[in-house]
Amino acid sequence: MLNKYEDQFRKALFIRKTEELFLELFKEGKISGTVHTCIGQEFTGIFASEHSLKGDFIVTNHRGHGHYISFTQDYNGLINELLGKSNGSSRGIGGSQHLYNENFISNGIQGGMLPTAAGVAFGNKFKKNNNISIAFLGDGTLGEGVVYETLNICSLWAIPIVFILEKNDISQSTSFKQNFYGDLKSRIEGFGVEYQCTSIYDIEHLDETFNISINKARSESKPIFIEVEVGRLYSHSKGDDNRDSRAVKNLILKDPLNNFLINNEQISKQWIEEINSIHRSILESIDNKKNIHLTKLLKIDNYSLNRDQIYHKVDTSLVGEKRFNDLLYEELKKILIKDENSIIIGEDIENINEFNPLPYGGAFKVTKDLSNLFPLKVKNTPISEQAISGIGIGLALNGFTSIVEIMFGDFTTLVLDQLLQHVSKFTLMYGREMQIPFIMRTPMGGFRGYGPTHSQSLEKHFLGIPGLEVISLNQLIPPSIIFKQIIANKKPVLLIENKTLYTKKLYEELPFGYELGVMKNVYDYPIAKVSPIDGDPNVTIVCYGGILNEVLIATKDLFSEHELLVEIFVPTDLNYSLIPNLEISLKKTKLLCIVQEGNSFGSFGSEVVSSLIKNNFKEFDLINISNNTIIPSSRELEEKVLPTNGKICKLILESLC
Repeated sequence: MLNKYEDQFRKALFIRKTEELFLELFKEGKISGTVHTCIGQEFTGIFASEHSLKGDFIVTNHRGHGHYISFTQDYNGLINELLGKSNGSSRGIGGSQHLYNENFISNGIQGGMLPTAAGVAFGNKFKKNNNISIAFLGDGTLGEGVVYETLNICSLWAIPIVFILEKNDISQSTSFKQNFYGDLKSRIEGFGVEYQCTSIYDIEHLDETFNISINKARSESKPIFIEVEVGRLYSHSKGDDNRDSRAVKNLILKDPLNNFLINNEQISKQWIEEINSIHRSILESIDNKKNIHLTKLLKIDNYSLNRDQIYHKVDTSLVGEKRFNDLLYEELKKILIKDENSIIIGEDIENINEFNPLPYGGAFKVTKDLSNLFPLKVKNTPISEQAISGIGIGLALNGFTSIVEIMFGDFTTLVLDQLLQHVSKFTLMYGREMQIPFIMRTPMGGFRGYGPTHSQSLEKHFLGIPGLEVISLNQLIPPSIIFKQIIANKKPVLLIENKTLYTKKLYEELPFGYELGVMKNVYDYPIAKVSPIDGDPNVTIVCYGGILNEVLIATKDLFSEHELLVEIFVPTDLNYSLIPNLEISLKKTKLLCIVQEGNSFGSFGSEVVSSLIKNNFKEFDLINISNNTIIPSSRELEEKVLPTNGKICKLILESLC
């Protein structure tokens, strides 16, 4: 065995000694946070890497140091990363659990990276470049629903990916027997995924299984799941091991690397000296230069300065006849035509297909016949919001303009993990600017009688997430302008499309006697301002999205019935609450009316008020019109809780009296 697998044992020893070095550095206080070592599990990464090809994509979890070394050989970057240095693999930002190298990423959220790996692999299949994804997981992750969502889609779409389960029979401190019921093989095969089983205690079988499985996933374009018996010799992290010491001792005694070292003392001693020398050399050459500032990665500047403050007048005389869902359809069609690597996936977005002879094209008819025009690029998905969002993220990482439709905005709570813990963090977490053209489209809002779980405006829960753009469409800004900016930015976007907006036409309900101005520069999404042509306004309104329609109707009524004028500011980028010229308007009106369809607590409106106060502008009265309860299905009750035009007029009149 020495002659055949000598190189693999040397690699395993290097990984183990590196992990032991990390534990020593942690004891010395040179590594912060925690360290999760893979001591006892070194061979899975080694043999997986030996049967991979350049361009294959690797994802792993919190216990990924051995995988990183096996696939990248970047010992220097790994050690510097755990020491928090700027030339670490993630610039010292990610630390032990968040490693980056070309085609290699890790994250500490259990199971969350599996759909990302599937998305990259699906993109590779689309490109026909013969590359696959390899995704590592632990047996504790088998309790995560996203694992099974991902397995199902990988089987449905014949995605070339290999899942490698490192089964050490314990998660952090909980036995596998407490975590899992049933037969793993049957569970995996139930998704139509080929299952293989092997062990680090039979190196030859491990090698053969990985060789056959990885090559088969590649040549047959299919998912394969490999269960690998391993033994975790050390604790979950630093020293939190609650296992029976006799069980751990048995693992140590049968560990293949330990037995190799005992039986080959001379060569083992030589290897250890060489490895220690490499470690000393890396530690002696540690670069202590300053780490990159996080705001520079997001290109954050002083938003209140360096902006074009002029709202340019818009000619609204040419009101189009197309409804907003038609305008959105046209923008999606343009993307699919212009960008060879563009894909739209989502729930019920296909039109006529082999299973259903009648047309559909999305719950709100935005995708219409796109699936017939672009059959390979527009796909129905299972109801698996977390998996399809993660697959969309993987596609974007693979260079695709990736568009995911979530049928109702209420369901975005199911994708929060993928947006908050994954795609939004990638640029910051891995210490490098990354182009991720990922667009999640979803309809929000009420006024349609859909009831408590299909009518909510939940955008506030996504505001302020660094790295995620939250954009809200409205009837005064052509969607072509918004999509042009989204495509140019190549950043993750949550695109809010209000359900009532789909039926509106551009500039609909714009009051007579008012003009529309739009402010925009090369870095930003537009802000609309509706101002009276003659006379100063009596009240300043800030709103966004579909509720603008109610505000415009209220504006007409306030003038026709009470001769009151308003000025309306309508942002589209909800992460920026500093609205240019808002103070100028408030100096005239002294009354700010914020209208939101969602909850007012911790919302966009709250941030607008906070920004005004922060900039020492406090001399105004405030009306906050929103909905702070659930949304009833009854139309009568729905109108009582939502900010209708009548309610807007009533509250403004009461404030002015």
